[in-house]
Amino acid sequence: IAEQLMETAPDSSLHILQKLKLNLFTIRSDKALYALLMSQALDKNDIKVESDSLISVATKYYDEKDPIHAGYAWFYMARCANNRGDAQVQADALLKAQDFAEKGENDKLLGFVYGDKADMYTKQQLLDSVIRYKKISYAIFKKDKNNYNSVISLLNIGYTYLNKQQPDSAIVYFGIAKDLSVKIKDTLLNSTISRSLGAVYYKKGDTAKALYYLNNTPFTNIALYDSNIW
Repeated sequence: IAEQLMETAPDSSLHILQKLKLNLFTIRSDKALYALLMSQALDKNDIKVESDSLISVATKYYDEKDPIHAGYAWFYMARCANNRGDAQVQADALLKAQDFAEKGENDKLLGFVYGDKADMYTKQQLLDSVIRYKKISYAIFKKDKNNYNSVISLLNIGYTYLNKQQPDSAIVYFGIAKDLSVKIKDTLLNSTISRSLGAVYYKKGDTAKALYYLNNTPFTNIALYDSNIW
């Protein structure tokens, strides 16, 4: 049940998993699946875990016989390493996650891996590499018809172009994100796109277009985001 709820209701998934404990399981496969699901649920609920003691139960169990579970296990191993600032372990784990994702032909995981690789370059301010990997991530999500994560990738490409002082390129990718977001009924995502377009046009000195996008930004009923419109 926790696995089925992971995408649509990760908070419910975490609540279910928290009622269980790793030591309740005696079969290795059960231990590995619990460790993977708990790591995934914590991550999806924005609870940062630095220790890899839990996820290592999964990485030690899953191999080429189950490349998808193995790929996700190494992906969350990389997230733990990132949370504690261990760039080398993160890079190595992402390489293993990528290898398993390719073997399992799992485009969604592969898109996540390239996205996290781009984030590593962000910390190093290697912005050309960030754009390269974010574009690869976007292409994979687009191929997989994963509209939500495609839009997230497009936004990140746009933000990186802004950091490179290339607002015109940022507008192009924010615009593609806006067109694609029509297919997604997500108010927060649409608010983010409109606010981003308003901000970049303001940066360019085009106040008429900036006001247009800000005036047409949907309210989210979340004070942090709505206040940015004003």
